[in-house]
Amino acid sequence: MSRRPSIHLIGSRLRRVRARKTVALAAAGLGLLGFTALAKPTPWLVWNASASAPIGLYRIAAGALAPGDLVLVRPPEY
Repeated sequence: MSRRPSIHLIGSRLRRVRARKTVALAAAGLGLLGFTALAKPTPWLVWNASASAPIGLYRIAAGALAPGDLVLVRPPEY
């Protein structure tokens, strides 16, 4: 004859499962954040706030250049 688990035990397990999921999700988020800090990924969106070109968000696309294309230059860091 099996006994039913008490409601307290079920709630305790549920809290542990939720806590593990929360910790795993937080660890994954921190890992991705740390990766971007160390890896220096290439940007694919750039916000232009200067008056040299129309202000706005620009998508960076690799490919052949044509006359009149805008180019992005990143100066070296010292």
